[in-house]
Amino acid sequence: MYPLAIIAILLGLLASFSFVEPQASLLNHSERALAVNFCIYRTAVSDYVRTHPDIASVPANALELPTGYLPIRNWQTRIVDGCCYVYGEASQDEVFTIRELMGNSVLIGRNVNSRLSPSGIAVAASIPASNVVSIVSLP
Repeated sequence: MYPLAIIAILLGLLASFSFVEPQASLLNHSERALAVNFCIYRTAVSDYVRTHPDIASVPANALELPTGYLPIRNWQTRIVDGCCYVYGEASQDEVFTIRELMGNSVLIGRNVNSRLSPSGIAVAASIPASNVVSIVSLP
């Protein structure tokens, strides 16, 4: 009787793990979609900054984004002390995926105590904590 109960419990656990796996792959897919979405926006900002020297702000309607592009999150830009910051809300896993997609650049990370994690580069105090941040150099 007891061996049957143990087998039933193990089969139940195995079945529950099989349902968790597809959900995990969906999460990875959405993290990748968010990362691509952020990178498209960041590239558009970088292109704009490169072709418009001595700017004080980046107007969102001036960015050349692909037809049909819709931001998944409210990505923002801010120019402070000669640095252009592209940032927005993202989970730690999403930040990891963005960094991975961008070749683990030291100029991309999570804002932790006004420092870019993991590189430690200073981030403007006006950038919200825990946001994904990409620093785009100005010409």
